[in-house]
Parts: sequence; structure tokens; C-alpha cells
Amino acid sequence: MIIHDWNGDLMVIYQMDHGDLAAQFERSWGNTTFAPAEPSQAMAHATSWHDNGWIEYDAKPRVNPQTRRPYRLHEVPATEHLEFYKAGIGKVIREDAYAGLLVSMHLTGLYQQRYGLDGGMPSFIERAAPEARENVRAFIAQLEREQAELRARLQHNPAYAAAVEDRWLWTNYRLLQVFDQISLFFCFFRPGATRTIKAAPRTYDGAEVTLRVTALDASRVVVVPFPFAHAETEVTLRVKRLPNRTYADDDDVRATLNAAPFQALRYILAAVA
Repeated sequence: MIIHDWNGDLMVIYQMDHGDLAAQFERSWGNTTFAPAEPSQAMAHATSWHDNGWIEYDAKPRVNPQTRRPYRLHEVPATEHLEFYKAGIGKVIREDAYAGLLVSMHLTGLYQQRYGLDGGMPSFIERAAPEARENVRAFIAQLEREQAELRARLQHNPAYAAAVEDRWLWTNYRLLQVFDQISLFFCFFRPGATRTIKAAPRTYDGAEVTLRVTALDASRVVVVPFPFAHAETEVTLRVKRLPNRTYADDDDVRATLNAAPFQALRYILAAVA
């Protein structure tokens, strides 16, 4: 669950709504200078469901005893996060093994600064309690071994044999990180804000660029260079508004959140101001 301050209240975004926004970018990606994501169905699945492990947690949010407000994304203990996220990976693998491989890589990458793509990103391992860090490292290492085994099996699948080769697979990993980061830009939206996204793939032959995403005002955003199919691309993010107050217990925050209506925030991404 993504939570941040919003005009005196709290904006709440379920992780699956964040994933839906990321998937809107995946569907729109590609033009004369940016290759679309392939294999398209698996990439759409991975992008939409990359945080599906949060579904049950988001349905029953808990109050952080230190703040008396619902736990924010970075406040959930790492060992708990890894367990429910791994369950989500298993669900995606059962539906589409290649999509599941990418979702698993997304998780292990988050704990390692997106495998070096985001040096400014706080280390998820260092966020863990000191006594838990070795267990977290062991958990990540085990997931990476499982990824290698899954990748080896997919080499014998004609639909995915080429897509698990190094260059193709890691291009798709980087694309997933781009879609995730652009979505997060909107989830923490601020007019006038800018985000730089490194290593955005142009093609599957190693060509990359740095994207600059700038919010011109409350609804219009410029992306340079522009990677989407249409000169203006509209996207929608579903959110809830939660009173920024202390909550007595888990039942209090759940009841308040369940009673809050969804709101649709609409944005335009453009090639030029």
C-alpha cells in the first residue's frame, strides 16, 4: 500500500492500482525510436501483477504502533514483505512462467537497488532489522537460484526460449523497472517535480537512454525523449483519500478505508510542453 500526504489527508494507493498504472505505460510503450515490449502478453502480465503479493495485505492493512497510522510501504518488516511477495510470485508463475520470472527478478532487484540501476534507492536489506539481514540475504539468494532453474526450464519452451537469453531477459527486466518507476512518479505526484530514469531500453540490441519525466502542472507531464505510441497519452490512477489522524487499531483503519470511495486521477503525458 502506497501512502503519502495529500492536502492535509493521506492518499492511499493499493499496489494493484499502482500495477494497473504501470501496465498502462507498458501498453502505450513503443514508437519509431522505442521498440515495444516483447513477448507482449507476458510483459503485460508481469507489469500489471508485479506487486500482486500485496493483495491480501492491502485488503487488511495494519496500524503502525509507532505512528498510529497505517503502515506505509517502506515500514512493513522485510521478512514479512518477502514472504507475501514470494506467494505472489508463485501465483504469477502458475499463470505465466515468463511473467513470473520477471516478477521474481523485480523483487530480488528491489533489495539490491534494482541491480544497480538506481544507486540513489535506499537498500531494502539495510532497512531490515539488523538481526534479520542475514536471513533476508539468504532469502534473496534462494530466490535467485529458483530464477536460474525456471530460466533453464523456459529455454526448452519454444514461446520463451529466445526471451530468456541474457540480452532479451535483462532488457525486459529494465523495461519493467521503467514502468514501475514512472508509475511511482505518479503515485507520489507533485506539480513541478522531475524524475530521471536511467537505462530505459530503446531496443533489444542494448540501446538505452535516460528518461526525464516532469510534471508541468496538476495533470500534464512531459517525458523526454518520448517513448509512447501517441504524442499525447492519457492515463488514470485510482486512489482513496484517508483522514490523516491517529487510528485506534487495525479495525479502525480498515473500516475507514473501506468506507472511502475510489477517486480517478487523470493525467496527460506529452512529448512537448
